[in-house]
Amino acid sequence: MEHIKAKIRESTFHGEGYRKVWAGLRDKGIRTSPARTLRLMRENALSAYKRPGRPHGP
Repeated sequence: MEHIKAKIRESTFHGEGYRKVWAGLRDKGIRTSPARTLRLMRENALSAYKRPGRPHGP
């Protein structure tokens, strides 16, 4: 979790998704899976803000 939090802190963007975080960790030589990164970010409420989509249906 320390590596994930550090990656999010050093980012210039408002929110980071798990794919960007996972790729950044991989570039630093930290081996993990995308599924594990997603799970840890969800459990610790670190996921990026999701934009509401347009309404579907009538």
